[in-house]
Amino acid sequence: MSDRESIFVLRRGYVSLFPLILGLVGVGAPQVGSGLEMIRFGIASLSQDDPLFGTGENYWRGALWININYLLLGALHEIHMVREGSYQQLALEIYAELRNNIIKRFTRKPVFCGRYSPGGGKGLRSHPFTGWTALVVLIMAEQYHHLALQ
Repeated sequence: MSDRESIFVLRRGYVSLFPLILGLVGVGAPQVGSGLEMIRFGIASLSQDDPLFGTGENYWRGALWININYLLLGALHEIHMVREGSYQQLALEIYAELRNNIIKRFTRKPVFCGRYSPGGGKGLRSHPFTGWTALVVLIMAEQYHHLALQ
């Protein structure tokens, strides 16, 4: 393989949930259930089950990003509040747990960083970073701008 040749590598992480976040799969779709189950503590850039999780430079291999979690919370809010489907209760449970975890991190120690560790929510790099991290205020107010493509 040449240096310029691209290959596709399947990894589970926040990219796996983009169809849900964008409303491209139905609530009862099997992919939704398995995707929702993987984000109990917050959605990381790479699944904790992946062998590359937390290795190397680690910028894209496990950190939590508030902007992605905000988008996911918006989709979960839409599922449990508006849509009918077999995963409504699971969406509500994960929504409540994810939202509470994010709010606890910021009320305990309000540090605005670019990303956070998946283990305990410690701020990583880029401090202070009030760009997308300010979305935590909208999370607290439960103000989501749904992005579903319909």
